[in-house]
Amino acid sequence: MFYSKKLKKFKELKHCFFSKRNGYSTGIYKSLNCGHGSKDNKKNILKNLKFVAKKMRVKSKVFGFDAFYKFKIKEFYQTLAFGYSFLENDILDQNPELSRYSLNTLKHQYITRLSTQLFKNIRQNIVYKYAERTTGQTYNVWDASLVMRLKQMELTVTASNIFNADYIETGFVPMPPSNVLFGFRYNFR
Repeated sequence: MFYSKKLKKFKELKHCFFSKRNGYSTGIYKSLNCGHGSKDNKKNILKNLKFVAKKMRVKSKVFGFDAFYKFKIKEFYQTLAFGYSFLENDILDQNPELSRYSLNTLKHQYITRLSTQLFKNIRQNIVYKYAERTTGQTYNVWDASLVMRLKQMELTVTASNIFNADYIETGFVPMPPSNVLFGFRYNFR
């Protein structure tokens, strides 16, 4: 973690920049990942946030859990997963436009995912995300995807932000409105 000499002049501004060093995350997230929007292990994200809070001398309360239920319909496994994170910091008078990666903007985040497969070559996912910032701003986002596998080929359709929620996750950049992404993958064996 390192600090800006220019920003240190402002006593009311707590800040730091952190890199990949010293984090609890592993695999492709091996870093000090504090992004709740990533698919990193939520326990590692919470440990990373606690580490950052301690280094910045911010009093934080952090709680989180992930749970899933796996069940079978026909011969296919289905998964219903839940995740919740809670952060409470002693930082006041914050800018509501700060990044989600900033230590102090996210208060509650709830994510649930239903992953199903009813046919041999078709899978689908529905994801619901609720977030509340410490400023009181809240948003609900629904995403869905459909994957069809045909021999060596895979076709995907992903609908993001289905109900066109107006929200900001990355500092000063509004997230896109409803959109659909089509994908094609071919495996050369």
